[in-house]
Amino acid sequence: MQILSLLSEFFSPHNEELYPPCGMWSIGHIIALLITLVLIGVVVFINRKKTKEEIIKSTKWMAIVITILELGKITYSFINGYTWLDAWFPLAYCSLLIYSLYLSGFGKGIFQKIGQVFLSGPAFIAGMGFLLFPSTSLADHPLFHYLSFYSMFFHAVMVYYAIMFYRTKVIEYKAGNVLYYLMFMGMFSVIAIVMDYSLGCNMMFYYNPYNFPFQFIIDIYEFSRIIYTILIFVAYSSMYFLVLLFDIVLKKIKGVLLKNVNV
Repeated sequence: MQILSLLSEFFSPHNEELYPPCGMWSIGHIIALLITLVLIGVVVFINRKKTKEEIIKSTKWMAIVITILELGKITYSFINGYTWLDAWFPLAYCSLLIYSLYLSGFGKGIFQKIGQVFLSGPAFIAGMGFLLFPSTSLADHPLFHYLSFYSMFFHAVMVYYAIMFYRTKVIEYKAGNVLYYLMFMGMFSVIAIVMDYSLGCNMMFYYNPYNFPFQFIIDIYEFSRIIYTILIFVAYSSMYFLVLLFDIVLKKIKGVLLKNVNV
């Protein structure tokens, strides 16, 4: 009975009175965040000697693992009657992880590079952004819940692969990669925006700032939904530029440290 009770709680429906959500920056969230970051660090350390070929190969089985877990999320949604698109259709910005893993692991040529460009940097920004501001899982569900566990794992995978791609130099960080990223992100953005404005859903948060923790974004949305949508598109488009900037800063820091060591 104890196990059945735990399972019932772990897969409980969304009910804030019976199952209060963990919330953002609550004690539960901070503990989960710290544990997740430590586990990412441990796994990176364990795999520190992996070659880039081994890391790329691992994206194949990780794509399958994530797909199985995503199907679990979809099944949970339908069992509990959450059949609207926002509840189950995998088209958030972070959902691009799923497609990029398949492209990296199973794709060839330009398709493989497109997936690897996303995994090499934008995945880190999006993954860390969610771990810090979990607006769609811990904000709606208890910490001990399938969707909370899955979301933390999902976004930890994003951060992990970005770090490992950087360490093993899977791709070269250069301005030309922006085009690959914009093709990838842009294609899904067009699909999302068409779905949002024709069906009233909220794919990739282009339609409304659901649980956004920043008031100025909410203010822009309330002023004009069109301007809000454009702002989100510009924010997504800038991701790889931030990656390039981050790479430059890291190289400069590394150069200063090496110079000091050699003095």
